[in-house]
Amino acid sequence: KSADELFPWSARILIASLIALVMVREVYIRQRRRYYTFLDAFFKDDARAVIGVDEKKRIFRSNSRANELLGVGEFRSRRLTLGQAGRGTLKLTELPNRVNRFLAENLVHDEFSHRADVSGRGREFLVQLIRPDVNPHPRSRRLIIMIQDITELSQARQYEVLSTVAKGLAHDVKRPLAPLKLLIQDLGARLQKGKLDVNTVGERYIDPTVRQLHQMTRWIDRFREFYASGQNPKCSVDLRALVEYVVEIKRSLTPANLRLEFQQAHGELFVNGAEEDLERVFSELMENALSALVKQSNPIIAVTASRSDTRPHSAVVRVKDNGCGISQDDLPRIFDVGYSSRKEGHIGLGLTTIQKIVGEHDGVIEVHSQDGVGTEFAVFLPLELEEESIGKT
Repeated sequence: KSADELFPWSARILIASLIALVMVREVYIRQRRRYYTFLDAFFKDDARAVIGVDEKKRIFRSNSRANELLGVGEFRSRRLTLGQAGRGTLKLTELPNRVNRFLAENLVHDEFSHRADVSGRGREFLVQLIRPDVNPHPRSRRLIIMIQDITELSQARQYEVLSTVAKGLAHDVKRPLAPLKLLIQDLGARLQKGKLDVNTVGERYIDPTVRQLHQMTRWIDRFREFYASGQNPKCSVDLRALVEYVVEIKRSLTPANLRLEFQQAHGELFVNGAEEDLERVFSELMENALSALVKQSNPIIAVTASRSDTRPHSAVVRVKDNGCGISQDDLPRIFDVGYSSRKEGHIGLGLTTIQKIVGEHDGVIEVHSQDGVGTEFAVFLPLELEEESIGKT
């Protein structure tokens, strides 16, 4: 008999489909085996605490380090929720809220730092939330929480930053001392020779001295503010009212030819934050915009406060100018400690401090700029829950 008679086309298709199905199943089993091997490697790493959480925020697995820090227990099948954990030495009170946000916004990765006293010693931890398997299956809503002690790394980084800032501060504070020294020497020489004109003392000696001392004081204040941010208590802050207040202050100090515009969307914008620190953020951004408009014939600063269209449950404050802009080469470095685009002596802590404060408020700062066209800074801050803000108004 012919092959067509023994194996009709329908039988051939069926056999080929079965073979393909077996091959796909083997590939799937192999991939799942690799996936679970990958997870096992996470949970066997006792250098950091590792916790597995399902879609109902129940802990389905953890390692010995997690038991030591959080008291969640070392197990595979016990159903302990994050809210019930916390018999260990580390108290992560914000972790349940972070997990809620992670699951609600369907994130893939999130992280935050946490400072705490462990056994009487101040420690810093990096907490990372990771979705290990991105697919539409309900079990994919599981996530892995990793908690790592980064105290030594953080201290080394802080020492490096402190060293850089201290060198910049020493250089910039020393800079005004040279003209002050010359002024005092000239004043002493004229006093000895009796050639001092009393009518010009204020203009020639006192005013320049006061300006130089004011500059030194401002630099030292910037240094202090850089390390003092984050120490102010947080409360419910009306973001629209705060930004409007800063705009009015700056408007009263700007030249008459400069247009400082403020637009706000309808509705409340309440955030949980340190009002003094947030005021410093928006004041510094507007001050930077002003400095970029020195040579602009038609200077404009546009400030807006509204709900974000791109980030859910967030407010956004934008500060846009039509100044000199930032070059593409400098743009990646503007938040680095010590960076400054200004020609005169300047420590360059303003944008670094802004980024630090925004990060302490669980926010994000973005910048878009074109050299010679202008710059826009956007500060995104998480909004309070509506019921919380209503109860505080």
